[in-house]
Amino acid sequence: MAYVQASGSAEAYTAKHNVAVQDMMNQSHCLIPKHCSPAQEKAHAVVGGHLQNITKGEIKFHAKHEWSGRSKVPYPQNIAKKHAGKFVHTSGCNASADIAAVVYAGSTDDCAYLVAWSVRDQHDGCRAVNKVYVEAGSIDNYIEINWADIKCKLDESCETSYYVDESTGCEAFAKISHGHHAALVASFTNNC
Repeated sequence: MAYVQASGSAEAYTAKHNVAVQDMMNQSHCLIPKHCSPAQEKAHAVVGGHLQNITKGEIKFHAKHEWSGRSKVPYPQNIAKKHAGKFVHTSGCNASADIAAVVYAGSTDDCAYLVAWSVRDQHDGCRAVNKVYVEAGSIDNYIEINWADIKCKLDESCETSYYVDESTGCEAFAKISHGHHAALVASFTNNC
């Protein structure tokens, strides 16, 4: 599988689509107060997610993994072409971080798109940078997912991630904001 994973590419994508990315970030931040109590908002890590489908067809929920935390607003089962799906994920009472991943697969092609994130609670005591990691490629690569490998890649990532799979033309981009109430935006594209 030929691919590109580089922060410079993520920065170029952000610059090219700055207005759209900022609009999605604002929408994602607005999800948090709608779905979390003031007590949850105060200390727990909360992620408001905005998943933009720019592929040539509908994408469908394929898999998820939660190292820490849980869904407050579930991942959408389907995201129509040129539409967005939204979710809220939180660290909850028994965890000090919100660390999870979700995979969507195309319904009209064999592409899959993965986004993973890591956000620490306010009371965790560390000033860790929020992290996001994306991948894209053939659905065959996501039948059995090596979640430990994904977690290692997430740990090495930063607040933006961009991935191109040259063999399928699938692309994924994501950005996550700072703080324990994080907005996450991801967009998925296929150019095959």
